[in-house]
Amino acid sequence: AEYMGHPRDILLGAQAQTGVLPVCDHYSGVEARMRKSLQLQAGMTEEFGTCVFDVTLDCEDGAPVGGEADHAALVASLVADAAADARVAVRVHALDHPAFEADIAAIPGKVGQRLSHLMVPKVESVADVEQVVAALASVSCGDL
Repeated sequence: AEYMGHPRDILLGAQAQTGVLPVCDHYSGVEARMRKSLQLQAGMTEEFGTCVFDVTLDCEDGAPVGGEADHAALVASLVADAAADARVAVRVHALDHPAFEADIAAIPGKVGQRLSHLMVPKVESVADVEQVVAALASVSCGDL
């Protein structure tokens, strides 16, 4: 068989350039593990001179039922306290969850400029994306 090149060149072309993003995104939602993940990220950033993985603080699977608001406040606090060069993201509750709007207000609404990205689970349509965009704009975080 004739060699056609590396799959990334064939399948992705110019989009194969991923050098600016870490290849690993670590999700954690339990307080102790969120703190440990951020400490590990900071330590490895110091060791390697660059951030080698993202940390995504998880509201969807991390918040206890009935404790969503407290969990979102904790997540916002952890984001605010993370190192300036940390790559920290948040997974909020799904659009159809009662805590979605409160998550947006409590986290991107307060520390959105510190987030590397926002993960919204179970998005299924353009209308869902538009709803997320509107929610972010409502808390002056439309550029996230």
